[in-house]
Amino acid sequence: MKTGTVIENPPAGQRLHLVESPTDTAGHSFTAEWTIAPRRGRDGVPPHVHRAATERFTVTAGRGRYLIGKEERELGPGESVEMAPGVPHIHPWSVSDEELRYTQETTASPPDQAGLDRALDALSTMFALSREGKTNAQGVPNQLQMIAIGHYIMPGTYLAGLPIGVQNVLMPVLAAIVGLFGYRPIYARHQAR
Repeated sequence: MKTGTVIENPPAGQRLHLVESPTDTAGHSFTAEWTIAPRRGRDGVPPHVHRAATERFTVTAGRGRYLIGKEERELGPGESVEMAPGVPHIHPWSVSDEELRYTQETTASPPDQAGLDRALDALSTMFALSREGKTNAQGVPNQLQMIAIGHYIMPGTYLAGLPIGVQNVLMPVLAAIVGLFGYRPIYARHQAR
């Protein structure tokens, strides 16, 4: 995904503007500005964990909640939260009657351009499927599609709640099975490049 790209997930009320791409930073990081519609966005990105990336979210407007570990917390304008590698989390969502706006800075250590690009490609696919009406009311694709996407973003990102070792064994097999039914992690028509 190129710097300046904007993608939207209308059912989730999410909009992402890529301010700085992994290509711009030689795979060290990317920066995105998010806008979340009032009282929306809770389920737009499933609970997940990163093996070697740190995410920092800084709110510029509105109020949001986020999940870190098993605890929900709230933050407002000027406040930040850092989500360290290995910690299950959900990105901030809006909990007020105004839009939530925040900046996301994701840093990979060591640099991992391919992994960061895959994460952005997966979001681009999920958001495009939502615009085509191929998601649930929260803007999330069906479980078969999520298996294909989940396998694609490994080993940088894993779903929370299921041990990583189990995912390393199951996801390749499940992804091969859903692939037989035509599910792909990304589709050329969805890639915002």
